[in-house]
This record gives sequence, C-alpha cells and structure tokens, in this order.
Amino acid sequence: MNQNGGDLAAQKFKFDLAFFLTPTGSLNYQGTSKFIDYMPSNIKDRIEVVICLDSLANMGADQNNLYVKHSSKQLSQVEKQFMAKLVIAAELKGVKVDNQQVKLIDIQSGDFIQHEHHVYGEKSINALTVTANNRNYESNFQKYSFRDQTLDLVNLKRNILIISEALLHTAYEFGDRKINYFIVKENEAAAETSIDVNHLEYLSELM
Repeated sequence: MNQNGGDLAAQKFKFDLAFFLTPTGSLNYQGTSKFIDYMPSNIKDRIEVVICLDSLANMGADQNNLYVKHSSKQLSQVEKQFMAKLVIAAELKGVKVDNQQVKLIDIQSGDFIQHEHHVYGEKSINALTVTANNRNYESNFQKYSFRDQTLDLVNLKRNILIISEALLHTAYEFGDRKINYFIVKENEAAAETSIDVNHLEYLSELM
C-alpha cells in the first residue's frame, strides 16, 4: 500500500494498492528478500505498509478466527487503520481478529522464517501478516507439507471478503459517513458472486 502519488481519484483513494504473488515461502522467502533489494528507492520510500497473506483457509479447530502477526513495538498509523477496519469487517461475519506481536527474526541467520512480514521488517518496511492458521512451525517442510489437509472453500471465501473490505475501507474515502458500507453476514451470499468459485476449487485440487 503506497501513498497516492497522482491525481487519479485523488479525492477518494488515499493510497495506491499493489498486489504481488510471492510464492517463496518454501525457500525461506529468499525471493522476497531479493525483490526488496532490487526495488527502486522511489517506490520503496512510498510504501506505507505491506500486508502479507498466509494460509487464509481455516484448516484447524479455529474456524472463526483470523490472526494478525507483526513485529513492530509501535504500529504505524496506517497499520492501526487497517487493523481497525479488519476487526469491523470480521466481526460482522462472526470472526474474531487476534493481534499478536512476534519477535523479529534475523533473516541473515538462516533460521526458519514462518511469516513473510519478517523479511520486510528487517528492511525497515512496515509489514503485517494476516493468517487463519495460528500454528507454530519449526521448518519449511513442516509448514508446507499440507497435501493431506482439506481446503475449506467456504471459510476461504469469507476470509478473502473480510480482508478485501478492510483494504478498501483503509484506502478509500467513502462520501457518506452515515452509511455502513461493510457487508454483514446475512448479505455474504450476494458478495460471493464476485469470487470465482471454480478458480478456488481448481487451486484446492492443486494443493
């Protein structure tokens, strides 16, 4: 999430949103580290927060929980705004958000990195990890050997919707503050039409 640097929808959008697929977790996020190193400074300096998504399908007993992992002693204003919107969107769908501060890992040590936000944090970039999985792993093999686990598509769609709403409400300035623009649990079915169910099922088959 970057500061809005242009006039495009400047009155409404407070930030530019950029989405990156970085499937480098099994390599201890070395690809992410190199990506940051080669990022132009004029882009890196505009980054307000990086939100890393990790294991959004609830596969354990905690079906109605999302966890926010961070390593900052003091969260930035934008991080606080996002987390506040995430709590609202989640509560309206019967989901609890648990905020957890975890110790920052020295990425140069070669130790196992469980969450991607550690890589950004080591390079002085504000970052959070949002996950539906609160398990602690000790190795890449342990975390990424999940072929025997069933992907919960219902909760995956719900969690994607929650995070999407939180991002939208953080980045976009709604005109009428008297209107509640969040989707409540009873209206989730209407919102699900925007999520490609066939694509999610295809992804689950690959896993």
